Amino acid sequence: MKNFVVKKISGVQKEKEENVHNLVHGIANVLKIDLNLFDIDENPDRKLSIQNLDKPLIIVEFSSRKKRDKFIKKQGKIEYKSH
Repeated sequence: MKNFVVKKISGVQKEKEENVHNLVHGIANVLKIDLNLFDIDENPDRKLSIQNLDKPLIIVEFSSRKKRDKFIKKQGKIEYKSH
């Protein structure tokens, strides 16, 4: 079993019938980070937040600390629109 490094992403509007895996890859593209199939767990998910129900946290499990840290370093404040 592989150990994954968790990253929580906040502030992304939840869309009806969204694909969270594709959403994470879309965010990575905006950040100019190359993600392949093995860089993240196959099932990233949303976690409801009482503080912001329309923007629940996205929980991503990265396969390496290095890839997760790249994501954190570049994330900052970006504007991401899924459509």
